[in-house]
Amino acid sequence: MSLSPRSSPITNDPPPPIQDALLQELYHILKNPLRCEKLRQMGQHNDQKTNGTTADSPRPISLSTTTQQQVILEDTESDTTSETDSFNQKLTSNECGDVVSSGTASPPPTTTNDPSSQLASTPTKTPQFGGESPNTFASLSSTPSRSSLFSAKGHISTSNLISLISQFLIQKNSVQTKYRLKRDAIQMAMELIEVYGVLEMVQKGQLFQESRNTYVKFTRRTIRVVVVGGGFAGRKLLRNLESKLGKFPFQAELILVSSKEYFESLPSIPSLLRDYGNLTRIRASYDRYFKKTRVILQPLERIISDDCIQLADGGLISDIDYLVLCTGSKYDMSLLPGSSNPDTCVVNCADASDVVRNYKKIHEANSIAVIGGGAVGLEMASEIAVKYPEKTLYLVSSRDILLERCCKAAHKNVKNFLSSFKNCHMILGSHVKEVSSTHVYLSDGRQLESEVVLACIGFTPQTETFRDTWDVNAFDKRGQIRINEYFQVENHPTVFAIGDICNIVEEKLAQVAEKHADLLAKNLVRLETCVAMRSYKPKTRPIFVSLGPKHSIFIHGQIVVYEGIVMSFVKHLIEYKMMK
Repeated sequence: MSLSPRSSPITNDPPPPIQDALLQELYHILKNPLRCEKLRQMGQHNDQKTNGTTADSPRPISLSTTTQQQVILEDTESDTTSETDSFNQKLTSNECGDVVSSGTASPPPTTTNDPSSQLASTPTKTPQFGGESPNTFASLSSTPSRSSLFSAKGHISTSNLISLISQFLIQKNSVQTKYRLKRDAIQMAMELIEVYGVLEMVQKGQLFQESRNTYVKFTRRTIRVVVVGGGFAGRKLLRNLESKLGKFPFQAELILVSSKEYFESLPSIPSLLRDYGNLTRIRASYDRYFKKTRVILQPLERIISDDCIQLADGGLISDIDYLVLCTGSKYDMSLLPGSSNPDTCVVNCADASDVVRNYKKIHEANSIAVIGGGAVGLEMASEIAVKYPEKTLYLVSSRDILLERCCKAAHKNVKNFLSSFKNCHMILGSHVKEVSSTHVYLSDGRQLESEVVLACIGFTPQTETFRDTWDVNAFDKRGQIRINEYFQVENHPTVFAIGDICNIVEEKLAQVAEKHADLLAKNLVRLETCVAMRSYKPKTRPIFVSLGPKHSIFIHGQIVVYEGIVMSFVKHLIEYKMMK
């Protein structure tokens, strides 16, 4: 299946390098209409303090959609009639400056209508800094109106951009006193336009904030967001974006690419042993969660470029504005030599279908070996120990302690629980050398009789599809994708990675993946409304570990907060809410 490309006004050509710190901050102001509004409000506040008058509250700047699909500012003309306001009205009118149609900025004509020449001939009071704020800033704080910001053809006039830049320069007087006069501010604004091409970048939507490594778009159109993977991260992200549609000045075409036609709650897989392999409790169709998302049931074949991907059936999805990768993780069964033998029953505990497919063998087996001392291995072993006390159960871990990344109290708690079952034997500090249809061979020479092996080891991010597209430096030694604090893939500002596949140092939990999705949804909206993104800060999250159907422990950091049947009920409630 293919989705035809659309014409996109966005270009990947980088803007000129920003050398001056003041200019870099100016770029940040220009790309953020809310900051422009803040400048205007500060100017009105200073004017009230100087003149002792009360003005009506300003009308907020809002984003709208025009026939040229440009970001515009709501009319915020001032009601003041001072001499400086009269100058500002001339400055923001179309008759005071050239309308640039070719995207190349030029200074205002040197005629009697030139605002800079008028200013030079107009007596101007030098503002006093350090005490009351200058009244001259208030005179320049009137934001260009909707009618004067753009010409009839949708181009930004030079004079209006000069007015906006000069507001910024004068406001910066508290730190840099170079631009005390309006004349100096306007002269510098004209220099910025000519030398650095600020106007041309605004018109082409090429404003670039170096510190964020993000392109800022001054165009309003329907954006295409493609999410690869429908697990906890992908589901949460799309549901958040769906809830935001209609509340912001843009529309989004949401597309989910998944090899499965259902959402699956992987943390609930151990409960399948308790519920006789009933998958209805941990699976639900995507139709249950999405109303405005197009679901494409095809595996991802490869990433052709940042804005184009190929599916397994050969179809292409092109013209992608934002590509989000959240393919999750799996267990690498190759870490168990002999697991590929068809006579050996090795169950992948990260695959619900595999657990259900082998449920009858688990039920009929006399001896079972669980490989792995993490949370999943402990939950599988506990379910078997409680439900099948007559079976011989082995729990094998290559580590000396259980729940290695948790506190010692958690290890002691879990060990005491499993030791209470006479049929459970824990073997720590020894790894599996080979498995067969009847035995598990350990590195210390021991041989364990086992008819079924439950594999709970070999955490591996599912990033094989991306290896041929990106440089090897895009991945860490575990195969996780290197990202920045905004989930952007390094050197790919419009591609994001969240969930288990990103290299953030924290526990790979379902709740963590959903936290990633929550912040990314907000950041995508921020990008489209020209607001700086928020960075993600990893935190220690609480962990629930089920020890059978009626016992759980609640771990937070280095403390076992609570344990018992109450925590078991809480965990069941959380798993129930996960499916909603």
